[in-house]
Amino acid sequence: MAKSKGGNFRRSPASRQPKKIIYVFTEGAVTEPEYLNDFSRNLGGKSASVLKIFPAAGVPHTIVQKCLALRRELCSRRTYSLGPQDEIWAAFDVDEHPRILESYNLALKSGVGVAVSNPCIELWGLLHYGEVNAPLSRQEAQRKLRDLMPGYDHHTNARFPWGECSEKYEVAIANAQKGRGQRLAEGSIFPNDCPSSSFDLLLAVFL
Repeated sequence: MAKSKGGNFRRSPASRQPKKIIYVFTEGAVTEPEYLNDFSRNLGGKSASVLKIFPAAGVPHTIVQKCLALRRELCSRRTYSLGPQDEIWAAFDVDEHPRILESYNLALKSGVGVAVSNPCIELWGLLHYGEVNAPLSRQEAQRKLRDLMPGYDHHTNARFPWGECSEKYEVAIANAQKGRGQRLAEGSIFPNDCPSSSFDLLLAVFL
């Protein structure tokens, strides 16, 4: 506490930690952005994070390139606006996209977080209801999720209802972690072989 010239005491201004800014480039235009917004708004805790989403950002390799371009821009001498607490993430599906492993390794090497869904983001939805260990296609994942998740339909309503997911997200996180461990135990050189999801790693930023 500092003392003023008039003899009165005044409180020194409290130092505030800057808010963490989380930049996320997503492949999807609806599912991932809506889920992330719901999650951060309801479960952001004390992190005081600012979420900036760039939806429908392209195929995986394009998404990673956009992440790297943003990092260069934010770290340029002109702006230097990427704080040490800030993070940049790429969120994409494996599906039938090319250059997946290349894009994955490039992102990690460059300090960009990666949230991969294999075969697609609908697997993350399925993990709210139980483990998934048998390989499946994107169409199969979408069909299975439609049968389990009230109101979800890939073509007409691709949003995962937060009221449903809020009661099950911890189950999904546990199932995702277990699934990646099983894929590695099966001899995979890529921790996100089908079926697997690392979407939980992105969510952990908010907890």
